[in-house]
Amino acid sequence: TLGTEELLNGDMESWSGDTPSNWTVDIVTVTKSTNKHSGSYALKMTNPTAQYKGVYQNFDGLTGGVTYKVTAWVYGDGTNALRIKASDIDTTDYNHSSGAGGYVYPEEWTKVSWNFTATKAGTDTTSQISFTSGTSVTAGTWYIDDVSLAPVTNDLVGYWGLDATATSN
Repeated sequence: TLGTEELLNGDMESWSGDTPSNWTVDIVTVTKSTNKHSGSYALKMTNPTAQYKGVYQNFDGLTGGVTYKVTAWVYGDGTNALRIKASDIDTTDYNHSSGAGGYVYPEEWTKVSWNFTATKAGTDTTSQISFTSGTSVTAGTWYIDDVSLAPVTNDLVGYWGLDATATSN
């Protein structure tokens, strides 16, 4: 099972003008799209003007030794790479293993999910999840929805929906 969600507005339902709330836009065009995986909206990202540009969210740090699960639903034009990564800013990247360096080429709504164990000792002050264009990619269209990053717990009581006071005969 999963612990407390680290991200805000991973479902892309809340917007402030032309920007999804709690997300930062870096040299790309974003719009609120009804081409979504679930809910009412997804983020549509187009036209990066330089490689490794896109959207990201900074959040309170990851804890060293803790395993986290990242899940996102993405859709693209299939010709240009989308790079997805979680990181301790300026220290360690935790790319998903679906493609070299965290790249995917989705041509339909595709679930991307991976676990990683944070390696930084203690709690890093700032961490980040990002969706960016790939190496030498300065064009493309991608949709992003239902993004989650949460610690993996071993809460079998919660997982099985059991009452913690249950006993066996």
